This record gives sequence, C-alpha cells and structure tokens, in this order.
Amino acid sequence: FPSHDMGPLKLTYYIDGGQDIVKNINRTLKSKKLNASVFYSGNNSIYLIPKGYSKGKSLELLIKKLNINKRDICVFGDSEADFSLYSKIRNSVLVGNADSFVKKNVINKYPNIYISNKKYIEGVLDGLSFWEKEAHKIFNKNLNRYRNLYKISDFDQIKKEITTDVESKDIKIQILDSLTLGDVSEKQGSFRVARKHFLKAEKLIDELYDYDLQSLIKIQIARNYVSLGELDKGVKLLNGVKIQNEDVALRKYAMNSLAYAFRVQGKNKEAEKILNELNDGRLKTVVDLSIAHNLAGLYRELGKYEESLNLYKKILNKTDRANIFAIAKLYNNIGFIYRKTNKYSLAEKYYLKSYQMEKQIGSKQLQGRTLNNLGGIYRMRKRYKEALSYFSDSAHIRSSIGDIVTGK
Repeated sequence: FPSHDMGPLKLTYYIDGGQDIVKNINRTLKSKKLNASVFYSGNNSIYLIPKGYSKGKSLELLIKKLNINKRDICVFGDSEADFSLYSKIRNSVLVGNADSFVKKNVINKYPNIYISNKKYIEGVLDGLSFWEKEAHKIFNKNLNRYRNLYKISDFDQIKKEITTDVESKDIKIQILDSLTLGDVSEKQGSFRVARKHFLKAEKLIDELYDYDLQSLIKIQIARNYVSLGELDKGVKLLNGVKIQNEDVALRKYAMNSLAYAFRVQGKNKEAEKILNELNDGRLKTVVDLSIAHNLAGLYRELGKYEESLNLYKKILNKTDRANIFAIAKLYNNIGFIYRKTNKYSLAEKYYLKSYQMEKQIGSKQLQGRTLNNLGGIYRMRKRYKEALSYFSDSAHIRSSIGDIVTGK
C-alpha cells in the first residue's frame, strides 16, 4: 500500500478470505490484549487503527473546532470504516461502489441512510442531490404548517411549534422560523421584538446563496423601520432591494411595501402611482389582497371614503373567514370609514366586532387602536365618561407594547 495508508494511526492490508479473516484478526487482537480495531473496507482490504480513533471521532473534533452544526454536514462512504460517520450525521450517503457486505450491514445499522446506485464521485453528487431535495421537503412541510396556522390566526401555536427542537433544524428552516416569529410579533404589536427576529434571519442568510430569500428579509426589515417611524431607513432599504429571479409575487410585495412607506411619509402621489400600477382588481393572491388593502388605506387618507369602503368590502368578500387577524383589521378599517362619514352606530358595530376578534387572537396592537377608535365615537357623541374609559384602556395596552407605530 502507499505510505499514507501505512502509519502510526492506520495500517492497511489486502486479505484473502473476507469477513472470516476479519473475525479471526479481532479474536487475535483481543487475546493478545492489543488496543486496536479492525474494519473491513471492501475489495479484500482491511484497516487497523488504535481503539478510540475513528472517522466519526475526527469529525466531532472538526465540528467543535470549526463551530459547524451537524445538520449542515453531509457525509459519504463506501466501507465499514465509515460507519462511525453515519452514527454522527443524519445526512449520510453510501456510494454505489461499496460491496454487498457493507451495504447489508449499513442498512441494518442505519436505516435512514441514503444508498446511491451510482459509484464514486457520481454517488457523492447523487447523495447531495437527494439530501437537498429532502431539505426542501422539510422546508415546505414547515411552510405549509405555518400557513395553515396563519389562516386561522393561531399565533400562539405558531410560536410554540417554532421554539421547539431548534438545534435539529437546518439554516433555511431557522430563517423561515425567524421570519415567521417576526411577522407574528408584529401582528401582536411587539415591533421591536419582531426586529430582533428579522435581524437574526438576516444574519443566518449570509450562510446561503438564496438571493430572493435575502430580498424578502430586507423587505421585512424595511417595513419594520417604517412601522417604528424610521422612514428614511425603510425607504432607502426598499429602494436597494434587488429581485434576482424575476419572482413576480416578491417584486409586487417589494413595490407594495415601498408604496406603504410613501403613504406614511405623506407622499401620496408616489404611493398612488405605484399602487395603481400593481392593482389589477383580481384579488386572487395574498399579495393582491395586500396591495388592495394598501390602496384602500390611501383612498381613506385622501378622503375618498366611498372608494375606500367599496374596496375594503371587496377585500372582505375575498378573504378567508378563518383568517381572524385579516377580518378584524378589515372590520376596524370599515368602522373607521363609517366614523369619518358620521355613521356612528355602524362604526361602533364594526369596531366591536373587530375588538372581539382581536382579543381572541391576542393582537394587542389592534386592540389598542380599536379601543382608541371607540373612544373617538363616544367623544363625538359627547359621552365623555365612556370615551375616557376607552381612551385609558387603549393607552394602557399601547404603552405595554411600546406601540408608536405610524402605519394605518
């Protein structure tokens, strides 16, 4: 054998007799009390190494030294000497040139291993492709689960699911978790907490080359800046967003976010121009509904109450009734239109319906605003005692979550 196969930590020999010889050598080593292990490598060869040494042990030292997470590693092998790797790493591959003895034993010991039918480097590439597809399956499974919980506004359950078993998740799922926690935190009124989650996602994305996901994170951070009154930062970040793969939905989301920022800045003409270009009136997707909602809010601010009310009602008809957060927000906005047009009974009706839903999902941000709006109705009716009670409750809630949000 070459010199690199014959050294103080490994001896390699050709044998004639396969596994029977290995068993005899093991018995001899044991009887002589020699501190060594024997591994069958296939192709009529064996390795002798000191006990306690293995590829798996070496990998553990590398993981610790380089601070790599096991979930981000894929290991490959073709012999019994590689079994110690498979016991450490979930993403394991046995390439096709392994002999039948090794294949049989690896299946018995490591049922989750991927056994490629391709040999050598082609087996490595095939294994990488397999585990990449598995990672996508897991990612999509998590994404669909969160979407289903979003549909019923079960934010507390989302947070419970995300905060379990963090270490076993790969980076992309951790990014998804951070984005989801950030969005949930915003919906519940904790905008500064949300920013921490978004910034964590931004830090994690540096380890991947997913430019559209990177763009999505930037959009979320920018929207958070706008919501917390840091308008110039938000607009600057949104103007710098680049969509690499012509993702139409993501591009629309970015432009809709920029229009929202312009609204908050009082640049209504710029906002209206963008929204009119984006709004096709079909309201088929979540992004379409978000664009229409943004446009309805702009109409409301411009005093176009009839156009705003009609658009809010169209959005309401297209929104899944199980999405309590979205319905509550729409009821609140419809109530606001009725209040501005002096239809106080209708305004109170929609505000109260909105408030009950907001309590149900624990959205303190929306609760604080709805209570403030109810206070406004009673003030207009000159029922100052009830108005003061609503205003006080609103101020208490908004103070508890640091709600200085500028968005509508």
